[in-house]
Amino acid sequence: MNIETPAAPWHARPARERRRTTLLRSGHGALALAALLALPAAPVAAAGRQAPPGQVAPAVPPAQRSVGARSGSEWFSRGMKLHEDERWDDAIAAFQKAFDAGYREGTASYNIACGYARKGDADRAFEWLGRALEAGFDVPSHLDDDDLASLHADPRWTDLKARARAARAGRDQARVKTAVARFEKLMGDPVKNGSALYDVGRELLRAAEYDRAARAFVAAAEAGRREGTSLYNAACARALANQRDEALGLLRRALDAGFDDPDHLREDDDLDGLRPDPRFAQLLKDAEELSLDGFPSVGGRLLRSQRVAEAEEAAARFERYLKKHPASGRAYSNLGFAHLAAEKDREALAAWRKALELGYRRPATMYNLACAHARLKERDEAFAWLDKAIDARAVSASHLEGDDDLWNLRRDPRFRKGVEKAKAAESREDDE
Repeated sequence: MNIETPAAPWHARPARERRRTTLLRSGHGALALAALLALPAAPVAAAGRQAPPGQVAPAVPPAQRSVGARSGSEWFSRGMKLHEDERWDDAIAAFQKAFDAGYREGTASYNIACGYARKGDADRAFEWLGRALEAGFDVPSHLDDDDLASLHADPRWTDLKARARAARAGRDQARVKTAVARFEKLMGDPVKNGSALYDVGRELLRAAEYDRAARAFVAAAEAGRREGTSLYNAACARALANQRDEALGLLRRALDAGFDDPDHLREDDDLDGLRPDPRFAQLLKDAEELSLDGFPSVGGRLLRSQRVAEAEEAAARFERYLKKHPASGRAYSNLGFAHLAAEKDREALAAWRKALELGYRRPATMYNLACAHARLKERDEAFAWLDKAIDARAVSASHLEGDDDLWNLRRDPRFRKGVEKAKAAESREDDE
């Protein structure tokens, strides 16, 4: 098997990580339910009790304050049930009563916003999301909530995300300060540590330190750390900072470097500010034309005839792309994979040579050249490229030992030497 490492977004989402700490997914959407997991039992008649003569009446906790016949917590629970039943107006009214009773005002505000969003009332939804932010609710962690999907096309959504992330960054100033200090140190090192820069870029992106995050990710890419993904995350940072030209340029670089997730590019709300630009539509089209995602299919892996048919179709797609973009090293590399899957080893070799000339993923491409020569039983050429690939740390010893494309090399003493050389390189890397 050749090295194919399509760059997938870490924000597993492209430039942030998704977490649900207060949301519980239900069949009809999501609501903030963590409040319900540890509710105290409500004392009987707590709100109506009178103090004995000469004593001050005890303060009534928010959970026990009543609005009418129900306490705030009871109204909140009722709102949850009504929302699950898609009775949006009644749910909003119940959460409003919980809010009026002082019960978990941030969470209640957020749930009211969800109800208005479900109804299609964007103005009221944004109003209540603003209240949730002011009350300290962690809005950034719930920006992917299905209940809010109707708001994504609204220009106010981008502003809300910026406000939400800035609010979270303000609560985490100590962590932000540490991340910034680490960033400055890493950027000042003469030899850049790609992995460390990538990690600090993630921290800075979460903290809404968009300029530093973008610079960290670009430096990580230039140091060889997940180049396509790093550049994609840098583009997200620039997009969130409303730097459209820089973001679009970085997205182009990410595609050229091998970022391969058209669906994520299509759906990532970090990029919402770019979507009105016609250049974004072209980038998305190019991403789809260049994609190897899902190739070959499950059926293609099982049936030779299906694999060959899929490979020939993919090769035709990449050849069409190269007519428009003859300097695309990635397209030549993908064409090599398609030819190899179609059992056209000589054509694969030519495509990868061109990819290498264009500077595309040199370590991985050198390894792929070794595989193509090995399949063609051109052992001397295969070992020459394999040695270069091992020097570039393109492949692990275990990959060498398990790759069927190298079968024709296994009985040659040079193969065992190559495996040992790869193991030695891995040991040195671990020591570092």
